[in-house]
Amino acid sequence: LPKNAPERVAVLANLGTSNAALQNYPESYVFFTEALALEPDAADLWYGRGIASRHTGRAGRSLRDFERTVELEGSGPSARHYAKELKFSRKLVQESLKVRGPNFTLVGQLPTAAAM
Repeated sequence: LPKNAPERVAVLANLGTSNAALQNYPESYVFFTEALALEPDAADLWYGRGIASRHTGRAGRSLRDFERTVELEGSGPSARHYAKELKFSRKLVQESLKVRGPNFTLVGQLPTAAAM
């Protein structure tokens, strides 16, 4: 689809979800990242990328994604589920910090679907 097509976000979200279902998390991450660039206030997109982030070894990114998910969802229908994912991500980051040390940071550029 052209970059400005209104259906592009939905297609990218479906590709992200489909790749996650196939446990192809690196590609899922890329699709959700591109969708978020187009629609940054969609909690479900942040959630999808949070899952993909977790399964690609991006504990810090996953935590940030779930924080944004919870912020956007507020008291919506998925709020409880998202809060559980956030709690779990915090635990993973705490464990990672024990191994990596307190100077652990998020670094690097995020890939795009066009780069694949």
